[in-house]
Amino acid sequence: LLYIVLTACSGNYLFTLIMCAAVTVRLAFFPAKAIRQILSGTAGAVLFSVLILLPSVFMGTPQTLMNITSRVYVSVTLVGILSSGTSWNKLTGSMRTFRLPSIFIFTLDITLKYISVLGEICAAILTSVRLRSVGKNPQKAKALSGVLGISFLKSGEMAEEMHAAMCCRGFTGEYKKKQKYTLCAADIFSTFIMAGCIVLFWYLNRKI
Repeated sequence: LLYIVLTACSGNYLFTLIMCAAVTVRLAFFPAKAIRQILSGTAGAVLFSVLILLPSVFMGTPQTLMNITSRVYVSVTLVGILSSGTSWNKLTGSMRTFRLPSIFIFTLDITLKYISVLGEICAAILTSVRLRSVGKNPQKAKALSGVLGISFLKSGEMAEEMHAAMCCRGFTGEYKKKQKYTLCAADIFSTFIMAGCIVLFWYLNRKI
């Protein structure tokens, strides 16, 4: 998050290029399968930003295209590195370490876990609607409202089932960490890198 904020706030393009190089080097330490997965998401975001900013090249400001696409590359790749190298339970555990409210962690946890499930249900409902439709459907609004209604009812049923399952397992809404985290050499190394990145950001942007 710190690296993304610094890259977005930097007014010096050299800092953005340095971050691009650093992110690429960090990405090289992942296995080939993880690199393909991360770069697949990055390529889509970069391509989309290129298509949006392509008119700026013909308007005489090509540096805008390079600047924005470089920032998008850094941001999306960093998010991909985080999601690929860190499991979700470790992320929620780190949130609890920083004393974030349990209700916030619970809402974020359930949302990210079950949004794909609801997406699959909506896709299955749309497939069934297409299979039952013959020719053109003049009442598209009615069909859409039916899909939304069924999805809402399904989500309510899933919420009740999940609540019952949590009650059976004794979950009270409180996230607890069983082990106390201790600093290690990797944490100290990462802290020095972050401090160096902040100093570099200040040095390159102090005259802007």
